[in-house]
Amino acid sequence: MSVVSDAEARGAALDPAQSFIVQAPAGSGKTELLIQRYLALLATVQQPEQVVAITFTRKAAAEMRRRVLRALRAAAESSPSAEAHERTAFELALTVVARDRAHDWQLLAQPQRLRIDTLDAFNAWLARQLPVLADGVAAADVVDKAEDLYREAARRCVEGIAGDDAALARAVRVLLRDVGNDCAGLEQLLAALLPRRDQWLRLLADGSIALRPLLEGALQRLVDDEIAAAAALVEPHAMKALAPLLRHAAGAASDSLRATLAPWLALEQPPATGAVALSAWRGIAALLLTKQGDWRKRVAKPEGFGPEHAQLRDRLRALLEALAENDTLRAALQTVSGLPDACYTEPQWQSLAALKIVLLRLAAELKVAFAERRAVDFVELALAAQRALGHVDAPSELLLALDRRIQHLLVDEFQDTSQSQRRLLELLTAGWQPDDGRTLFLVGDPMQSIYRFRDADMSLFLLAKRRGIGAVRLRSLTLRRNFRSAPAIVHWVNAAFARVFPAADDVATGRAAFRDSVATRGAEDEQLVRTHAATATPGGEVNSVVEILVAERRRDPEQSIAVLVQNRKHLENLRERLRERGLAVHAVEIDSLGEQQVAQDLAGLTRALLHLDDRIAWLAVLRAPWCGLTFADLEALCGDDHKAAIWALLQQPERLARLSAASM
Repeated sequence: MSVVSDAEARGAALDPAQSFIVQAPAGSGKTELLIQRYLALLATVQQPEQVVAITFTRKAAAEMRRRVLRALRAAAESSPSAEAHERTAFELALTVVARDRAHDWQLLAQPQRLRIDTLDAFNAWLARQLPVLADGVAAADVVDKAEDLYREAARRCVEGIAGDDAALARAVRVLLRDVGNDCAGLEQLLAALLPRRDQWLRLLADGSIALRPLLEGALQRLVDDEIAAAAALVEPHAMKALAPLLRHAAGAASDSLRATLAPWLALEQPPATGAVALSAWRGIAALLLTKQGDWRKRVAKPEGFGPEHAQLRDRLRALLEALAENDTLRAALQTVSGLPDACYTEPQWQSLAALKIVLLRLAAELKVAFAERRAVDFVELALAAQRALGHVDAPSELLLALDRRIQHLLVDEFQDTSQSQRRLLELLTAGWQPDDGRTLFLVGDPMQSIYRFRDADMSLFLLAKRRGIGAVRLRSLTLRRNFRSAPAIVHWVNAAFARVFPAADDVATGRAAFRDSVATRGAEDEQLVRTHAATATPGGEVNSVVEILVAERRRDPEQSIAVLVQNRKHLENLRERLRERGLAVHAVEIDSLGEQQVAQDLAGLTRALLHLDDRIAWLAVLRAPWCGLTFADLEALCGDDHKAAIWALLQQPERLARLSAASM
């Protein structure tokens, strides 16, 4: 792959005849490039709906739509933006506006014709093309959180132990045996699998797939990859020196260690693959590492190197001293020592076979629960969308129709794509041919992948760069310029994260190599990155942050300062401490609406009007800013009557006479 400049990459990405995958790091102007590509494609199609942009979140979709419309309005009014980076979008929008007028699209009057959707919204549109009787979801509501439905399906499935289905009853008994007959625990485990059923349901439901060879093959590839990674870290001379020491220890060590080292009695060097290779590398790890995973510092008789083997002991100690600083090899050996065998024992396979039966029933029970509640989750939408499209080799009528209606696909945040989403793209692009005018445009940055908890598989980005999506081959482009951050931050990130990320992309483990960025903004006064050691004392971190912020505001009272945290819990007491020190604080998306005083006052007023006997609500109304009764007035009004409604007490003139003059 040839290296091109940012300007060349951005220019190439606007070619409407080619498909691309673009790696765009933070601050590189990815959204602007997406907008430019979208506008460039709009200028080539007969209908605007033929260009579909898919984003990851509703916020991203709204932002992209807003900026596209802003560019179109500016072009329609011949009022280019003063921002240099928006000039390209303006020029592209001029062509789109001309095409809009020629084909009477009326995009500014009908902005809904711009197909810029979230993936979930796109799945919902596809799924609702299925008739209800054909397993569609047209009449169902989409729920963000379906945990109650998952638990209900899991409970019904476990109750199958007492049902008429003998195969299910046996399978549930096997799984209960494995979890110590903990029914509640088994239900919890099964419910936790349902949000990820798009990963396993297709494989389990396809009777043509031989499951055991498939699973054991995956285990074998995992074992082989980890062994190969460890072997690459051991110099040939080190292995040559280590082999006779391993053979000696295999015959002289204590019983437990000798059993682990036994394969070395017949080996000169470890094989590259297979069960013997795993046993051999477990032996290497057992001899060189402690049970805690550290390099051995003590070598004595339990390891087979007593006083009578002083020469061999000294050779092993010298080898361990040479390896003492090789933390990468130590971690690799620790990983190898924890690898599972690549074949299942019969009891293990019985458990897996039982799990297959239970999971298929579990998925069926969930569909029943969905039907009863007339609800579906987003996973069901995705599965229904794929059912609506059919298969690559057996496309549905909908897929054949979309084949003509979708000319160009753009996908944002592709690094957070899941296997299910990849299959959707493969279906949508099935039948595409090179140079047929249809294109796929993927944008993302594997260094920013954050949705693994939602089953995002970052290795899919790396695989797409190498192999494309389905039959569509993608030209790879990389952006490097950072337009957002100050040079000091860019340089610090380049230096720090180069030590954290691997040196090369690793598809097998889904790890991306670090690619540095180039600062574009000019340097200003006092740009720096300073780190502070965290303290383990309770409240110590908050105290440190408060002191840093107070010092910064003292140095420059007019500056604004942002504090970023991983979750809301990390802000515990920080707002209160800052306000105590006289600093104005605005907690963006932290202070919930329900915690705002005005929201609490309005909620109290609503409850009071809906229920005249709600004493707490009426006391809150009287105490609220629009009434402002003091606590003394409230005591005078109702302190001697704890049962009557406040509204009723307000109708009594003698009680009103007790109130202070300021309250009247």
